[in-house]
Amino acid sequence: MAFMTDANSSKIGLWQSLLASNHVDEESVPLFVSKAGVAETMPYGRDGRLVLRRSPEMDSLMRGLGKQLIDEFRAGALRLP
Repeated sequence: MAFMTDANSSKIGLWQSLLASNHVDEESVPLFVSKAGVAETMPYGRDGRLVLRRSPEMDSLMRGLGKQLIDEFRAGALRLP
């Protein structure tokens, strides 16, 4: 069993504060599809290499953020270097 030092406790407290202030628990979605704690894979690319399968929730979130980025760029609200 790991020994909890004051430094570790402080780091954990900082991390928990960051998560709470950004509402991570309320807004998080699963990153990958998993069964029994094991992430599923799928073939990808011409060579069929295996990659982790993104969850439908994460896929939807990423598509929504991409659309938002494009809309903001088109509206002139976003300036890229």
